[in-house]
Amino acid sequence: MKVLVLGGNGLFGRKTVINLLKDPEVECVVSMDVTPVKDWVMKAIEPNKNKFHFVRGDISELEDILSAIKNYSIDRLVNWAFLLPGVVEGAPRLSVKVNAMGMCNSFEAARLTGISRVVYASSGGVYGPQAEYGDRDVTE
Repeated sequence: MKVLVLGGNGLFGRKTVINLLKDPEVECVVSMDVTPVKDWVMKAIEPNKNKFHFVRGDISELEDILSAIKNYSIDRLVNWAFLLPGVVEGAPRLSVKVNAMGMCNSFEAARLTGISRVVYASSGGVYGPQAEYGDRDVTE
């Protein structure tokens, strides 16, 4: 399995990259972000650095995503690239560019390249409160 993690240098992205690299079924993890990789992340991935690649890219640019998918023969996509409320409130245009168009681009890139699995962050607004599901986790 070859996985592209969009927003790979953010809070969720970093942890996802580190955990995926430990998985023996994962052949390659590509982290795409507009910011550089943190030093502590590079130390954390040291044992599996041969499986790791970083690509500087912008989720709001479809071609950036497509290029990473094609260059590394990606077959799974994880989208953790989004702006949080503090930024969103002060930059509504940037918010739409990253959060809405970026999400659209991740789905479009998957469609165009035949990627069958996309994992992405959402909110409680999609499934509703956990109380509606009892003690069991919401899966798919």
